[in-house]
Amino acid sequence: MSKKILLVCDDNEKSEVLSSALANSGYDTTSLSDSSDLVNKSVEVNPDMIIMDINIPIKDGYKICRDLKETPDTQHIKVIFVKNDNNPLEKAWSVVKGADFYFATKNPFSENNLIQSMSVLN
Repeated sequence: MSKKILLVCDDNEKSEVLSSALANSGYDTTSLSDSSDLVNKSVEVNPDMIIMDINIPIKDGYKICRDLKETPDTQHIKVIFVKNDNNPLEKAWSVVKGADFYFATKNPFSENNLIQSMSVLN
């Protein structure tokens, strides 16, 4: 049975590339472009993992992560934040807010590095 991933990304091109890479690695991916209904969608899809940018539209990733970890039906879901820099303060704050992993992207973005990092959480 493949692992389910809920991908929250407002960049359509990056979302498509990442969804394709995840599918090629055996993951079943559902994508959202904003956080407006993320907690409800998480209950519906019951993903193993959520991958999202901290600065997603509607409600920021920190608040969403806290909501997910405080909701009994979603508190078990692993949360990975993806960010374009390796700011130690943001990384620490992510952990405080309940994220399971903080992935600092590099230019160019490497889907393979993210997928390797995800395997540590499985």
